[in-house]
Amino acid sequence: DSGGVARWREGTRLGGLFLLLRDLDCVAEFLPAACPGCGGLDAAQALRVLVLAGLADDCQAADWFADGVWRGVMGLGREMSRAELLAWAAAVIGPRRTAERWLRDVRETVMRKFARRLPGFSESSPDYLLRNVLDVAASVMLSNDRLLVEFDRPPLDPVLALSGAGGWEESFGWTVPERIAVMRRR
Repeated sequence: DSGGVARWREGTRLGGLFLLLRDLDCVAEFLPAACPGCGGLDAAQALRVLVLAGLADDCQAADWFADGVWRGVMGLGREMSRAELLAWAAAVIGPRRTAERWLRDVRETVMRKFARRLPGFSESSPDYLLRNVLDVAASVMLSNDRLLVEFDRPPLDPVLALSGAGGWEESFGWTVPERIAVMRRR
């Protein structure tokens, strides 16, 4: 059930990353106190964007910043670039090399949180989970006040089904729209 009339439908090659949204709240603990935002995004949102973009790079699926679905969901204007956000991270944390290590640590924390949702996979490497769970496309439909995401079945689809990680609905204060429903393609 779509929950109402669809306003638009679009696809994304980065559909599996929607499964990580519930694990992105942890990013705030990595930010220094009174951390400034970047280009209209608060600091936590800027970091969430960099984490998702980095994970897209890690699975070599597609350029996150070129994906209109993700830019819209994260409230990223057309003018915001990867370079601008990376410069922000370097200014917040220190030299570029230190900022890259910091971003990698945050990505690994998000992936560990996700892995703990999957029975028997809590010790799996981020690379393994990216290849076998998260590297899938999705159809995305805006319907009334929620985003409906239907993603392709990954190689470890039975694990998602058993754990409940592959089907949920939740509201976030930092996505557009705030309510997102995620489900595996039938």
